[in-house]
This record gives sequence, structure tokens and C-alpha cells, in this order.
Amino acid sequence: FERRVFHEATRLVAVSDEDARLMRERFGVENADGVDNGIDRAVYEQVRRRPDPQRILFLGALDWRANLDDLEPAA
Repeated sequence: FERRVFHEATRLVAVSDEDARLMRERFGVENADGVDNGIDRAVYEQVRRRPDPQRILFLGALDWRANLDDLEPAA
């Protein structure tokens, strides 16, 4: 599947240079680039912490069933 769709895409963006390299080596694509992931720490270091044990921060896709299952309340 990856080999087919990688070659159909006009540009591939990986979450790291290493992943982009693997795309090029394993699947023979030439249009893969890595993009650094991160935040501007200076912006968030100014935010005052207000811990709340009743809240969570979820970073993930909800179109994947396993992630959705994890967010359902425990019985």
C-alpha cells in the first residue's frame, strides 16, 4: 500500500529526516522531506500552570479506533 500511494503523491512529508530517508530507501521515492516537530517553548513557558486532576490533554487522531476506545470512560 505504502509503495503505491507514495509514488502517487507529489510530495511526502515525514515527521523526521530519518523517516524521510527510510521512505526514499525502502520505497524508492524522491519527493520525501522531513519536517521538525516541536513548539516555540518561549511562548508556553510564560503560561501559568493550573494542574487539574480531572483533565487530560490528548494528542492523537480520533479516526483510529484504538485512540477513540482509550477516551471512553471506564466502566
